[in-house]
Amino acid sequence: MSSNSEENQKVREEIDLVAMAQELLRGMRHFTLLIILMAVAFSAFFSWRSLRSFRPTYKSEADVTVSSVLGEESQNQATANLLGRVFPYILTSGLLNDIVAEDLGRGSVPGTVTVKNIPNTPILTISVVSSSQDDANAVLQSVITNYSKVAKYVVGNTSLGMISERKTGVAVSSRSVMIRSIRNGCLLALVIGALLGFLYSMSFRTIKTARDLQRILNASYLGTLPVYRKKKRKNAKHAGINILEANVQQSYLEALRQVRTRLDRRLKKHHAHVIMVTSSIPGEGKSTVSSNLALSMAMNGKNVLLVDCDIRNPSVQEVLNVKGSYPGILGIIKGTANAEQSKYVYQKGDVSMDIIFGAEKPSMEIALLGSKVMQDFLKETREHYDYIILDTPPSAMGSVKNRHFFRFPTYSFFVSSSSCTPLKSLFVHLNLKGGSSVLS
Repeated sequence: MSSNSEENQKVREEIDLVAMAQELLRGMRHFTLLIILMAVAFSAFFSWRSLRSFRPTYKSEADVTVSSVLGEESQNQATANLLGRVFPYILTSGLLNDIVAEDLGRGSVPGTVTVKNIPNTPILTISVVSSSQDDANAVLQSVITNYSKVAKYVVGNTSLGMISERKTGVAVSSRSVMIRSIRNGCLLALVIGALLGFLYSMSFRTIKTARDLQRILNASYLGTLPVYRKKKRKNAKHAGINILEANVQQSYLEALRQVRTRLDRRLKKHHAHVIMVTSSIPGEGKSTVSSNLALSMAMNGKNVLLVDCDIRNPSVQEVLNVKGSYPGILGIIKGTANAEQSKYVYQKGDVSMDIIFGAEKPSMEIALLGSKVMQDFLKETREHYDYIILDTPPSAMGSVKNRHFFRFPTYSFFVSSSSCTPLKSLFVHLNLKGGSSVLS
C-alpha cells in the first residue's frame, strides 16, 4: 500500500459531525417500530394519568391603568413597573389574600392571581385562574377593587382603572392536556430511541471514517464516492453508473476525479501500469468504480484497457450497457480466442478505451487467473497501454485469494460500499460511511 502523509494528516484532523449524525440516525432506524410503539404507549399512559385527575380550569383577566396621586404619566409608568415586580411579594405576604377572601366571604381565595406590567406603559394585566368561572370573575373584581389598599404601603396611594372588558374562558382544557401528554410521550420515545441507536451503533467495531481506517489498517486514503442511487434499467441486474451520461451527479464526478488524480500521482511515483481493483464481497460497487475509473482516465487522455477478471460473475458489460457476446478473458486464457478477437473498443463521443470482458457464461474456473497464460498476457499487453485496470473477483469469495491470481506486479486498491459491516478481521469489508470508498 502506498502512503501520502500530507493527505493522511488532513484526514486525521477532520471531525465529521454530519457523519456522526447520520450514524445515529442509522442506528435509530433499526428501532423504528419500537420507537413508534413506545411513543404510543407513553402517550397513552401520560394521557390516562393526566385525565384521571384532570379538572378544567377557567381564566378571567383584565387590563387596568395605574394612576398615582400626582397623576403624572412618567410617575404612572414607574408605579406600574414597580407594582408588576412587587405583586408576587404582596401575594406572598397574605395581606391581599386575606382582604380578597374576606371580601368574597370565603376562608381563602378560590383561585390563583397573577399580574404583569406591559413595558413602558402604566398598564397592568391581572389574571385569575380558578376551577369555577364565577369564582374567577369574582376574584378578579375583588383584586381590582382592593389592590390599591395593599399597594399604598409599597408605592403610595394609587388607583386602578379598567381599560378593557374582562376576558373569560377555559384556561386548561382536556384537549390541551391530551396534546401535551402526546407530545411528552413522543419526546420520551425519541430520547430513548436515540439512546438505543447510539448504543447499537457503538456496539459494532466498524470502520466508519477515514481516520478509523488509517488507525486500524494504516491504509492510504484516496477518496470517498458519495451514495448515488440510479433508477434501474428494465431487465437489468443493477442500475449501472456511467460518468459519460449527461445526468450523472456532479458530486460523484468530482469525487471520482479526485480519486483518479490521487491514484495517478501514486502510479507515476511507483512506475506502475497495472491496477487491480478488488473488494471484500459482491455488491460493493467494485465493477462500477473500476469501469468509471477507466473512463475517467480515458477522458484524461490516457490509453486504457479495462479487463473484467470476475469470470464467476462478470458485470462490467452490464455496468457499461454493452450488448452482445464476447469471448472475454476466459477465452484468451483457454486459447479459444486471442487478445485482438476478445478486445472491445468502447467509444462515446471523444472518449475511447479498450475492454476485455469476463466470459460469455459465468465460470467457476477462477484459478485460471493465476496461470502462466494470464501472466504472459499482462506482460505483453502492458507495453501498449498507459494503464491496465483489472476488475477482479471479491477477495473474500472462494478458496483462492486475489493475491494468488496475478503474480505479475500490480498496484491494488480496495473498494467498499456504504453499508455497515462489523470489522471481524483485517481482511474484511472496509467501510467508510456515506458512500463507496476507494483505498490504495
